[in-house]
Formats: sequence, C-alpha cells, structure tokens
Amino acid sequence: MTLFCYLGYLLSKTPTIGHILENWSRYMTAVVYIGLGSYILWANGTLTHISVTMTVLISY
Repeated sequence: MTLFCYLGYLLSKTPTIGHILENWSRYMTAVVYIGLGSYILWANGTLTHISVTMTVLISY
C-alpha cells in the first residue's frame, strides 16, 4: 500500500500529470465515485432486484 501511495505522489509531482490533476480532479473524482457505486449496486444484485420490483409494480 505504501508503494502505491508513493507512486501516486511521484506521478502527481510530474508537471504534466500535476496540471491535468489540478484541472480535472473534480470530474475524475465524480467518475470514480459513480463507477464504484454502480459496481457495488451491480455486484450485490440491487439493480436486478429493482428491475424485478418495477416489472411487478408496472404489471398491476
């Protein structure tokens, strides 16, 4: 874990990557959080449960 943190630190100190992170970090963070949340919902079967529930409710 320490190695990954150190590599991330070194990458952020690179001028080109540092500039990209400075300008786009807000959007990259949002994409990561949305992607992680979507993966968790999919992996736990929540989306399937919601779609089945909606199908049952619509059929009434």
